Amino acid sequence: MSGAPPTWDEARTFLREKFALAKDTPEIVALAWRISAQGQEFLQWVRISPASVHGESWLAVLADICPQTHLPTAAAFDYLNQTPFGGLMLWNGTYFFRHTLALEWLVLPALEHTIRLVAHEAVRLRLAIVPPKAEEQALAHYDE
Repeated sequence: MSGAPPTWDEARTFLREKFALAKDTPEIVALAWRISAQGQEFLQWVRISPASVHGESWLAVLADICPQTHLPTAAAFDYLNQTPFGGLMLWNGTYFFRHTLALEWLVLPALEHTIRLVAHEAVRLRLAIVPPKAEEQALAHYDE
């Protein structure tokens, strides 16, 4: 790279060199690896895809946390206030930890570091979430 910001294709090439990719298409790169935390091992998926923000090229980095039924909306906002970076996203019934990066300012080694941070933060949040008991889930709609 000659001082110019990396392209999505250059970022994908870099990711191929650093990770074993589970999926690699022009629209998305996905990887999974095992992360140990608090005496447990978790399979953590991370998805990276290009995005456009006001005509600028960005990358969205997503890591799954838990099903929507395990985290009430109010608790999700509480967790959002505790995250040092990134945010939470709800999509198709699953909460994700989400962080975005502008390609214009990206140095590729920072992408690897960010992916690892996002994955570990998703695991940290997953460990903090106590899934509701079955009877609490059955009555949850009365809270609204």
